Amino acid sequence: DQTVPGLLPGVPLEQWVPPPGWHMYHQPQSPVVMTMGEFIPDLAKLRSLAEGSRRHHALPSTYRGRVVHFVRDPVALVSSAFRYHLRAKLREHKHHAQFHALGCYGCSHAAWHHLFRRCGYSCGYMTLLQHTASNVSLAQALELEYIRSHSSLQNMVRNAAAFRNDTRVLQLSPEHFREPYFVHTAHCLARFMLGQARGTHWTVPEKVAGLLVQTIMSDAQSWLKHTKHATFKDGRFKQLDFRGFLLWHPVFGKGLREASEMIRDIFIRQQHLFGCPALQHG
Repeated sequence: DQTVPGLLPGVPLEQWVPPPGWHMYHQPQSPVVMTMGEFIPDLAKLRSLAEGSRRHHALPSTYRGRVVHFVRDPVALVSSAFRYHLRAKLREHKHHAQFHALGCYGCSHAAWHHLFRRCGYSCGYMTLLQHTASNVSLAQALELEYIRSHSSLQNMVRNAAAFRNDTRVLQLSPEHFREPYFVHTAHCLARFMLGQARGTHWTVPEKVAGLLVQTIMSDAQSWLKHTKHATFKDGRFKQLDFRGFLLWHPVFGKGLREASEMIRDIFIRQQHLFGCPALQHG
């Protein structure tokens, strides 16, 4: 079904045209917060990371707001999803198979077939992942998670490449909100929100920024206290070298290394511009 029920009844999505004067970055109030892996039609035309790095204005030239784009090292993203989808509590409900049958949470059409043909199209993704991890190997299970994640990874990396040289966009990772980076990230976010470019420099009203830092830290700590999604403290898979396996995989390792290097360069640039922490990955 190519329609949006209740919103555009009977209108194919590819024929929908936004109202005159509407733009996705202008309609919401600044800052626009963009999560990892969102599909953005304007940026989907990029054919390579190199092309994205040459584009200095992925946003409209008239845009005066700010965009916070959440991005993550692709190895960390795949590893986190792998650990999360193997959590036992996700398989506890007695009707789990019916609820999750043939659902792969945003994977591509090709990935869907690649995954579910393994079980004769009669299982759920988390059941398949658990079976592979327990009865085949953790390495093959991790490959399945990469395949499932590939579509959202592509979107995230494409968006990051298109935004990498735009001072109106700040790209942050969940790791930025952990120790020892948290305090510096709050200052970085405040400087980004309140500052403006003056030639090659970024000028900031430091006293006002200091007040905003307190609000950012209070809000973030409240959220972190209640979130149960984080998996970085899960020690069940210490024997599996996630980074080594993924980065040097014979099929998709080269692409992951290029994407990881690009995101690292983005964090280094933001360190110089806004004072953001430059994350270190092993």
